Amino acid sequence: MSTFEGMTYARYRVLTRYCQRHAAIPYVAAALLCAIYLFSVFLNIPINTEARDYVYFHGYLADIGRWSSLIYPAGTNQRLVSMVVFSLSRDGCGFSAPCLNTIQIAELLGCFALGTLHLHQLLGRPLIVACCMLVWALSPPVFMAGFWQATQHDKLAFLFAFAALSLGLRALGGGSLPARLAASLGVTMLFVLAINSKEIAFFLPAAAIAQILLFAPGAGFRARVAAGAVYAVPVAYAAAYTGAYLWHLGGVWHQHVLSGDIGTNIGYYAETLSGSRPASPPVICAATGLLAVSIYMLVRRPERRSLSATLYFAVICAASLTLVLKAQYPSDYYLMITDWAVLGWIASVLVVARPFGMGVRAAVHGLVCVLGIGFAVGRFDEFWAGGASAEILSEAQRVSAGYHVLSRYCGTPMQAGLKLVFAKRPAGSFYFFRGGGEGNDPRLGRFICDAGPAPIMSYSFDGDARQTQPGQLVAVWNRDLRLTTISKDGVSLNKM
Repeated sequence: MSTFEGMTYARYRVLTRYCQRHAAIPYVAAALLCAIYLFSVFLNIPINTEARDYVYFHGYLADIGRWSSLIYPAGTNQRLVSMVVFSLSRDGCGFSAPCLNTIQIAELLGCFALGTLHLHQLLGRPLIVACCMLVWALSPPVFMAGFWQATQHDKLAFLFAFAALSLGLRALGGGSLPARLAASLGVTMLFVLAINSKEIAFFLPAAAIAQILLFAPGAGFRARVAAGAVYAVPVAYAAAYTGAYLWHLGGVWHQHVLSGDIGTNIGYYAETLSGSRPASPPVICAATGLLAVSIYMLVRRPERRSLSATLYFAVICAASLTLVLKAQYPSDYYLMITDWAVLGWIASVLVVARPFGMGVRAAVHGLVCVLGIGFAVGRFDEFWAGGASAEILSEAQRVSAGYHVLSRYCGTPMQAGLKLVFAKRPAGSFYFFRGGGEGNDPRLGRFICDAGPAPIMSYSFDGDARQTQPGQLVAVWNRDLRLTTISKDGVSLNKM
């Protein structure tokens, strides 16, 4: 080892030891950075498709039969827990986009906190864990989960699932019988909440069993099963629920869940996890190299805790990814849990490498740096170099600004209706204007006019600004998606 390498490594050890002793510092800093990012990006965007219907119809909770799905699933798009939260959001916020978005951001911050907690339980390295969670917060799955409020299903499933796994892992360490019974009840309730938020939580039984086999104290299979009794009821519930769900799966929902092409989806998900689309060759090579080095280190058998954590992340990654391999429409937000597991695996490889020689540590750190640089370049291209994420986010913020101006004319000026006119169809048209019936949303005006009556809506995406009925308010956006003119019966009310 050269003198420079020795000094660098010594400084790194000093920093990590400081963070070990003051664990709150990196975690608080990471949480603040995450909150600043989420609020600055997602607070002032419109409520997008599907979420508008969920809010408008109070989560469709008028269908009382849905309550039975907590125990006996119908194999369709029910997600009862998330629908209850949408209904409560409507009660608390009405149709105010900033208020509703604040709830969505709070859910993501809850995911960040619980993801951090579980990583800390497994690795105990505050600086590494904080960095991993910041990368997770900037990842494509989290961006799409923040942008599209209908993904509340996935956010709540993540939040409750990792609360359950954190509590379950804590309970594996033992305790009095009343404490273990209370923990089992708590884990069971969290399993119910997670699974009834989104089917992505079906990975939980695999994760729970992996915890028992890898982390339960005591030697021998019988001792581990006894320690893992805290998971007996929740795992039985999850397994029975998943079986019943798949048994009833059919029709359009069966097609939505299981009609996709596995090869195409794997390619899409690989790009999502790399942080850029398409994934760059250096990133692919670095990921392959890191996998090879990690297998080498595992064969050499490091201390058990780090080995167990690496295998645990692999189980969660495989289980959560398997659930979406045949999805009809692959999406980034499907991989919120998978991305957490991949980042956890990378962190565990860094920890496992510590007892090895300088050559192995240098290889691991170098490969992780390549992955980090590839991720940073990919996100830079998406956000600041005119990528798809930057375009759709910019459109959303400009549309929201236009809605804010239009809200001043709600009530009597819109009594005969509102027509939105665009020079061309925006890239984010699917999110901004699609209604639940696939056509243009007739209820969008209710979200523009939160405090007033909802106008009858009509749309034009070819620049046709003619009224479709007398007295209609016509709002015209230019090609840059900025509101330029508001008129009524040929008279301009406000020249922008």
